[in-house]
Amino acid sequence: MQKTARRFFPIIKPVQLSGFFSFFEKDIDGGFYFAGEHHDFWEVVYCLSGEIGVSSDENVYALSPGDVMIHRPNEFHKIWTPEGRRGRVLIFSFTGAGELLVGFGGHELAAGF
Repeated sequence: MQKTARRFFPIIKPVQLSGFFSFFEKDIDGGFYFAGEHHDFWEVVYCLSGEIGVSSDENVYALSPGDVMIHRPNEFHKIWTPEGRRGRVLIFSFTGAGELLVGFGGHELAAGF
């Protein structure tokens, strides 16, 4: 009987989450303004509906449904809604490591990324 060569397929861990600090959905009324914060963990803002303004350090972004903003640890960030516009967001924060997180932070990902 002939032995068949076996291929090895390593399991790659692009992201390893250590724990969550928050995970919630929030309706945001028009004219809402959060002056900002920074902390030593990651935070993700996902726009479910409406229009949401976010900043990452000095960069400003407008999020539409399906857009995501990823804030890296210690990055100063704000969130708001334009006057007369509402929005709904999913926000979660976590600690973690991995190759996938290295390139993230301070970036907006458009719907369908």
